[in-house]
Amino acid sequence: MGQSHCLKPCEPRKLNLTVALNSDVLLPCIFNVSLLQKAQSMLAAVWTHGQTNLVELNTLGQVQFWNHKEHRVNIIKSPQKGNFSIFIKLVQESDQGLYCCELFDGQNGSMGCEEVQLSLQKAPPGDTWMGLLVNYWYYTAAGGAVFILLILGCACCVWHRCVQVQRTRSGNSTIGWVNNDFYGKIRYNQAVAEQLLKDIRKVYQETSQIPDDLLLALKFVFGPSALQALDLVDQRSVTCLSSPSGRAVFQVIGGSGRLYTCYTSCHYCPCPAFAFSVLRRNDSLLCKHILAAYLCQTMGLSQQEVVTNQQMSDILSGKAGQGT
Repeated sequence: MGQSHCLKPCEPRKLNLTVALNSDVLLPCIFNVSLLQKAQSMLAAVWTHGQTNLVELNTLGQVQFWNHKEHRVNIIKSPQKGNFSIFIKLVQESDQGLYCCELFDGQNGSMGCEEVQLSLQKAPPGDTWMGLLVNYWYYTAAGGAVFILLILGCACCVWHRCVQVQRTRSGNSTIGWVNNDFYGKIRYNQAVAEQLLKDIRKVYQETSQIPDDLLLALKFVFGPSALQALDLVDQRSVTCLSSPSGRAVFQVIGGSGRLYTCYTSCHYCPCPAFAFSVLRRNDSLLCKHILAAYLCQTMGLSQQEVVTNQQMSDILSGKAGQGT
């Protein structure tokens, strides 16, 4: 089986499909159940792309891949009902061409075949990300609003430094925590990023892993910081410090080994990348340290440590210093 490429005597049914680059496409191949009932032995359908065999599916549910295109080719598991369709993810230019699905009977040979001509939509130069924008339009639609709100929040956060310096009569400075409702309103749970983290939480609780589509969305929303944050999560570099008073902060060990105290309540991190990329250049939503804290919180992977109220006070006031 698998050596014929929609040749006579079978007369193929033809279908033309045009899709966008990086989109997903279903290549249909459905034979009438009555045709399957005429078979005198086990039936199998063979998919080919040009002169290349891709996959063979038989009515017993057995599958043999010859070329899965880097695991982008998937099958529809219902061959007993005559459905031998396949699914191609993230269509590339090399995927264009003629696809043939031919049905074989072990005794009678070819019993029928279907052809699909796959083409790509013409896109203007520099539009290689159009497929991503189409697939994740809901992230793109709200991305602009989230970006503006986060920049405003981060600017105000740095202005206040998340603390308020109050001068006492003796001339000494005391540190009081700023309870600013504005920061609470800028949290990600009002926008796309929060929904993305919810999706990650749900899938991770069920499968203990993050699927490729959510990883792609994570990178699309947060940029290069996403992969760096995931590395910190894998290295168990995030610790959640909590005190009996109910306060909690995250401490993240960066790639250089330095310890950063991250304030997720106001989206602030004292690292140089936050000051440069988030506040000065405005080309990142978050630094990798804060994003790692959010991801650990989402997946339940942060290390937990309880400190005293005095220790928490020292950490929040900066007396404990970074690296302590």
